[in-house]
Amino acid sequence: MVSGAPLGGPGPGTGSEVWIQLAVLAAAVASVLLAWWSWRKQQSTQRRGVLAGVLAELRLHEGWVGTPYQMGCWPLADDPRGWWGRERLMTGRELPLVHKLSTVATDTAIQGGPALFINPQLVDTLVGYRQRVGQLNQLIDNAMAFQVTPELWTRRRWRRRPRADLRAHFAEITATIHWVGIGTLQSDGAHRHFTMAMSALVREQQAGRWARFMWFCVGRTWKR
Repeated sequence: MVSGAPLGGPGPGTGSEVWIQLAVLAAAVASVLLAWWSWRKQQSTQRRGVLAGVLAELRLHEGWVGTPYQMGCWPLADDPRGWWGRERLMTGRELPLVHKLSTVATDTAIQGGPALFINPQLVDTLVGYRQRVGQLNQLIDNAMAFQVTPELWTRRRWRRRPRADLRAHFAEITATIHWVGIGTLQSDGAHRHFTMAMSALVREQQAGRWARFMWFCVGRTWKR
């Protein structure tokens, strides 16, 4: 009769092999958890960076679109921000140069926001704001392109000032930048969408610890 382990019983070394398998499994689980933690930590850092960039960009834009402009209301003569007043544009020797708005941080937030933000409305409001900024920039392009008209600058011997009708038209299209492109909270211009985007951004930044914890662990976001 052959001596050895009982029939159906564990052979030599079986217990150690089980422990080795458990150790390998534990190491694999630990590696997965570590990779997941590193990925979520990277996303958390990216989220903070994107939010900081959007906040800095919106604060910069506030000087352009943070003030409402009522349709048909020209700035007062003593208003330091009233460079686009009708009288100044009609009588001034130099025409203003209006700079367009850049949306680098906003574009980045729109692209990566759905996976980074707790408040999904932030992406929606940034999309609307980005569209209105694009329309505002189109109005600025129209006004600046009109400055190429030589009659705006040419002074004849019999004409002390450039043509008044062209200056008046330039004043109107410059005012359109403010009345239509920026507008008020009641209109659909950049000012209204800027206010909405700032409100959604503040809400995102003020998310509580539990909301941030659930986002970090399972990617949970608020309902729309």
